[in-house]
Amino acid sequence: MPTLQRVGRVAWLLLALLWAWPLAAQPTEAPPMPKKLRIALVPLDDRPVCLQYPQMMAPLAYAEVVAPPIGTLGRFTTPGDTVAVARWLRAQDWSRVDALIVSIDMLAYGGLVASRVHGVDEPTALARLAVLDEIARAHPDLPVYAFSTLMRLAPTADGLNEAYREKLARWAEVSADPRSPAERDEVAALESAVPAAALADYRRARARNRAVNLASVQRTASGVIDYLVVSQDDAKPRGVHLADRAAVTTAASGRNLVGRVGIQPGADEVAMLLLARAVLEARHLTPTMRATFSSEAARTMVAPFEDRQLHETVDFQLVAAGARRSRLGDPADLHLFVFASRHDAGAPRQFASDIVKAVAAGDRVIVADVDPKGDVQGASPAFTEALLEARVFPKLYGYASWNTAGNTIGTAIPHGLLAWAGATLATRCTSPAFTALGDAQVTFMLHRLVNDYAYQGVLRPEVNADLRKAGRTSLWLKDHAPEVAARLREALAPKLAEYARAFMPGYMPPAPRVTDLGVSVGAPRDLEVRLPWDRTFEAAITFDVPVSALMGPARRLPACVPTP
Repeated sequence: MPTLQRVGRVAWLLLALLWAWPLAAQPTEAPPMPKKLRIALVPLDDRPVCLQYPQMMAPLAYAEVVAPPIGTLGRFTTPGDTVAVARWLRAQDWSRVDALIVSIDMLAYGGLVASRVHGVDEPTALARLAVLDEIARAHPDLPVYAFSTLMRLAPTADGLNEAYREKLARWAEVSADPRSPAERDEVAALESAVPAAALADYRRARARNRAVNLASVQRTASGVIDYLVVSQDDAKPRGVHLADRAAVTTAASGRNLVGRVGIQPGADEVAMLLLARAVLEARHLTPTMRATFSSEAARTMVAPFEDRQLHETVDFQLVAAGARRSRLGDPADLHLFVFASRHDAGAPRQFASDIVKAVAAGDRVIVADVDPKGDVQGASPAFTEALLEARVFPKLYGYASWNTAGNTIGTAIPHGLLAWAGATLATRCTSPAFTALGDAQVTFMLHRLVNDYAYQGVLRPEVNADLRKAGRTSLWLKDHAPEVAARLREALAPKLAEYARAFMPGYMPPAPRVTDLGVSVGAPRDLEVRLPWDRTFEAAITFDVPVSALMGPARRLPACVPTP
């Protein structure tokens, strides 16, 4: 009997220890206060996706993004002030900066749109990169992440080239490799139809851009750039861009730059991918991720404006963002769900159900909703409504659904990675990092819903249709932009309030479940909507979400030790 009593006491002791595990598992010594990272960014241009989104994402992982004054970044067809941008770079106190992310296109030409015309000659564009050499010599320990764009097939729709824009894009697609006598005849006809000056400008711009792409690879080989993404702007499986990509691939392979140069689809999203990489490397984190596609056809599809299969885009962007693909059967830190089957009967609700189950099972889930036809370029109503009904958005780590597959995936992945990094960091001890994570996650997730679904997926097609009926074009609104923006604000305000209710009054950011911590969330306010390039293609949407003190048993986390 005494032996049985001792066994019983041991069993009760084990049960007590298991019950108290979350408390006992906390470190005996309080961790140091997390350092707030400072990332300098020279963006691709002034559009929200290039500047606003990285600045909104950074606080997820207790970081901030600083950038040149927006007035120096140009606007649509007006190039950025490359001299002012270089001056801003030289003026930085790099001892207070943890990493630099720089668009080669902004430095060399004044932005993405400027890269598509021959407004800057090759010697001038190459000379403008010298500021990076200066920074590397003076601050050799500063991590530099750069991105350079492979010129897309079509010129920018600027309101002046509509008579030949599509013809020039078609010429760029078939002229390098005509596959039949009919195509050869088509090439000749296109060359006659496109103004000779426009075609010559296009060719000079492409040759110059290839030289700048290769100069960026060379700077990576010499150590000026630590990691380079050479990204393919909107393209197709055929076209003149393939020779440019081959030249860059050969240059990178010949210099043994495997792991330091990524050659992949995309453009607008690359700053976000590199932000995630910079933060993860600064925090010494290397998360793993697995991907689930809505079907095998979706996994292997070549999405509109892309030149490779969807699963390849996922792999390229995952690596660029500083994560690793988990091996089959291994556990993963994050689970990416890629939905590209919105036109398949029953698929939206079924895949949404799979996501809800994964979240309930404890997966840290990211959702990318890809438009497989390229005719909506926003979120799927059926799929999004199913997720809203399940109230799953507050439980996601990342989400996106705008424009191309590369844009969508390249936003969702860094969103999820930075939220994961912030959760890993912020729940070690009580610090401002936790409230920053809660504030940033609520705000950015609501922003995705308002922009990607309510605006891009539903409202923008309606507005564009109304503009066509009125004899206007959505690509060049001119003086009508404020009027259209006011309509958008009026329509989006109730949707923002509706979506926010799922996060109120208290919200638990993505974090280890043992903390049970949350933040207090108020009703969104101060919604503003602008059309920064006087077109409906993108909207600058801002609002404030009041997020205040911790809710829940904060005593279960030790207080952070202030850093000197």
